[in-house]
Formats: sequence, structure tokens, C-alpha cells
Amino acid sequence: MSHISTAFDFLIGAGRFIILLGVLVFVHEMGHFIAAKLCNVYVVRLSLGFGKRLFGWKRGETDYCVSAIPLGGYVRMVGQEDLPKTQEEREQAEPELRDIPPGRRYDSQPTRVKLAISFAGPLMNLLFAFPVLWVVLMVGVSSPIYMLHTRIGSVAKDSPAEQAGIKPGQRVLTINGAPVEKFEDLQLKVWTSRDKPLTMELDNLAGEKTVVTVRPARLEGSSRATIGIEPFYALAVDRITPNMPAARSGLKKGDWILGYNHKTPDNENMSKLIETVNGSAGRPLVLTALRDGKTVDITVTPEKVKTIRGVAFDGNIIAYVDKEHASPAALALKPGDSVTAIDGEPAPESDVEDWLVQKARSSSADTAKLTVERSAGLFRKPEVMNVGIPLSEKGMIGVTFSGNVTEILPPAKAFVGTFGAYGDMIVLTVESIYYLAARKLSMGEMSGPIGIAVMAEQSFRMGVGFYLKMVAIITINLAIVNLFPIPVLDGGMIMIALVEAVRRKPLDEKYLILLQRMGLALVLLLVLVATYNDILRTINWMLGGGFME
Repeated sequence: MSHISTAFDFLIGAGRFIILLGVLVFVHEMGHFIAAKLCNVYVVRLSLGFGKRLFGWKRGETDYCVSAIPLGGYVRMVGQEDLPKTQEEREQAEPELRDIPPGRRYDSQPTRVKLAISFAGPLMNLLFAFPVLWVVLMVGVSSPIYMLHTRIGSVAKDSPAEQAGIKPGQRVLTINGAPVEKFEDLQLKVWTSRDKPLTMELDNLAGEKTVVTVRPARLEGSSRATIGIEPFYALAVDRITPNMPAARSGLKKGDWILGYNHKTPDNENMSKLIETVNGSAGRPLVLTALRDGKTVDITVTPEKVKTIRGVAFDGNIIAYVDKEHASPAALALKPGDSVTAIDGEPAPESDVEDWLVQKARSSSADTAKLTVERSAGLFRKPEVMNVGIPLSEKGMIGVTFSGNVTEILPPAKAFVGTFGAYGDMIVLTVESIYYLAARKLSMGEMSGPIGIAVMAEQSFRMGVGFYLKMVAIITINLAIVNLFPIPVLDGGMIMIALVEAVRRKPLDEKYLILLQRMGLALVLLLVLVATYNDILRTINWMLGGGFME
């Protein structure tokens, strides 16, 4: 059954990607179509999809149709061929187009018209990305906190970073004099260093600055340079329970917790935060929080409460069951189960754990009876069961922590912010392509259709904001890649138009066909390399590794 469910999920995900790709390619082709119509070029067909024509209508000279293969679409203009054909082949294919006036053929247009039509496709993709990013900022994207800063959580033993004197808890301010604000910026600088020394300026929580020089190294079996550091996994205060210690202490929603009891802000200490809170009932605990760019120390004393040990809730859904610490009775629960009642009382959908704590405060009971619903599977009926689970005492401060943060902006502020996000995305795309071309990044970093589909599906599962952000990334990449000066791509058509303008006459047909065939071969080669990388990633994933490593 699990294999059938996995196959069904795969088909659904593949369908979503095909629709997404189709929409973005059709947006691209609409750019060419609109420009051609405005320039009075004879457009034979505008098709949604490729392959055999299924249905459509003809308005004026243009056939508007839907075709069998739903992978975007295409625009057919007289005198413009994406794939190389001789004049004889073109006339044999569509003899009725022989008598089209030269002034309406694409290949008879002045250079400015050819440039406008060729550039219109990528331009339409770039224009499409802007409102998508605007919506992203309005709906919000849940981003991992560790990607939003440059503080170091751990340093590998004998790594270049350790040898340079870099310590966990330090924050990277600049690399070779250039400011870095996010861990992905830091990673990109390291990956593209080509093993050259990097000068880093760092500081710690006390504000003490140091400058070190570190030489990245490539690990065995990896195409990327590294200095042996991991980001610091801070936690954000996501929700505060009323009438609990945190609410009385001054903690605020959105605070980033960097540490406790003045310990170094590193991943080893942060991994023990919850355990420390649970074991500190009645004893003051000092939390170091980041708020509005400044660190503050907040003292909070955990309260001894009864709750279910080893089970994490997300609202009224079982999010996680810790097999090492959960009671035998709690092991009957599974992630995804829905708690509908406790001791016969309907459970709230907002936060079952908080409600359970409040109930336990006014009761001497040592167990709680959970009514749990397990949703239906492909061949499984929905199931309702009652599970009696013992309650355990532990310290709690009444906070729900999260490793992610979401910022939702009002429309006007989001619109202004879109310009910065849009520019950053274009710059990052261009930089990544440059690093690949300059061999600062390995060709193994390229992703083909399979890789893009996997990333799109992963982003879909992470929420609307993430998915729309991925849509913007794909459409910007589609625009910029199409501007490469490779025949059969828009950039190649622009290059040919410019060459003809300099020569003041068209290229000979035999040279044009040769260029197009060379361009097609190069594009196919790049697709094969990217698909090969995707196959290796898929094998790694099937063997238990990650898809993108």
C-alpha cells in the first residue's frame, strides 16, 4: 500500500510540475506573440501545448489551438524557424505560405523588430516574476532561521575553520571586505573560492571582533569547497501561553533564542535547551534573546506541570513521537493523528498541549485519555481510538518554539520590498550561471527537469509562499537562460540579428543551418549533463541520502 501511495503522490507531483512548466513556457511564448502582432509579423499559429493539434479556432490569419503535449506552447511566425530547415523543406511543409508578402515575414524584418520579438519572451517571464514575488511577500514565506544570519553553530574538528581559529558562536560579518548577511551568501562565497584564501571578519555576542584568514578545502567525494562550519540553529518564540512563566517574564513572540545561562550560542548547547527547561522546574533560567537586532537577557523560572512526555503536538495534530522518551502507551500514537477529545471533552484545534497543561493544573489525575482519529489511507478506513497515557511532571515556561520565521507584509510595504527581492533574485541567478561558466562551481551543481520538479514539489509541500517563490525562481531562470547567445534560444536569435545588422545582409542559409544545429547540439548536451546529475541524485535519495547534497 505504501508503494501505491508513493506512486500516486509521484504522479500528482509530476502533474503539478507539468502544469507549472506549461504555464511558464506559455507566458514566455505570449511575449513573442504579442510583440510579433504589434510589429505586424505574420503569425501562423499560437498553440497551448506541443504535438498534434487537438482543437482550436482561426481568427484572421492565426490559428489559436490546444495541442496534445501540455508542456508550454509555441508561436509559429512565417520566416522564423526554431529548428534548422532548408528553404525547400519549408516550402514542402506549408506551400500555402510561399506568397506571404516579404514585409510580413520575420526574416525580412529590420534588426530592431527582430530584437524586439526575440527579447519579448524573456521579458514577459521577467515581468511575470514581479507580481509573483509581490504575492510571496504578502502571504509570507516560512524561512529557516539558520539561513537568515551568519552565526556559526559548530566547527568540525581539524577543519580549515578550526585551524584558522574560528569558534562556534561567532558571527561572520564580512568576507574579503564584502558584507555577508545570510548563511547562503556565506556558503556561495566559500563554494566559489576555488580554494583561494578568504579573509573573514567575525564578532561574538560581546561585540569583540577578530579577523582570520581561512583557505577552503574540497572534501573527498564532494565538488564543493568547504571550511567545515555549520550554521547556528537558533529558535524563535512562536507562541506564548497566557498565565505561564514566559508570559510573565517579558519574552515576546518573534524573539530569537540564542542561548541560556550565558552559555556559548552553539548547536550543542541549543540542542539541550528543551531538556534544560524541562529539568529546571522552580529554578531561574536566563534566556539570551535577539530582539530588533539587539541581545537581551530574560530571566524565567519554569513551572512544574503534568503533561505527556515524548509527544509533540502541532495544534491538535500529533507532530512527533519520541520512541526513546515516550511511554509504551504513547507509542500507539502516530504522526498525523488528530486529537479530538481529552477525557471526554472536545479538544481545541489551536494547541492541545497547552490545553492539557491547563487541565492538569486543576486535576490530580495521573493519566489522560486521548480520543484520536487516524485518517483513511488508499485502502484503509478512518479509525477512531481511545488511548490512556500517563502524565509526567516536567518544567515548562509556556512557549512554543519554532526553527522557522514568517514575515507577512501589507500590500504597500510588500510592493516596495518586491523591488529588492526581485533584484536579489536576478543577481543570484546571474552569479550562479557565471560561477558555473567560470568553473567556480562544478557542473554537478546543474539541475535538469527531474531536479527542478523535485524542488518544486518540495516547495509546494512547504506552503503557498515557498511554492510561489520557487515559481519566481524558475521563471527568472527561464528568462535569463533563454538570453544565452546560443542559436535556437532567444539569445542566439538576438546574436544572429546583430551579426546580420553589422554585415548589412542576412547570413547564408547554409551557415544559419549550421549554427542552429550546433546550438541545438549544445542545448541537448547541457540537458543530458543536467539529467545525468538528476539521476545520480535520485539514486542517492533511493539509498537513503538527500536529493540535493
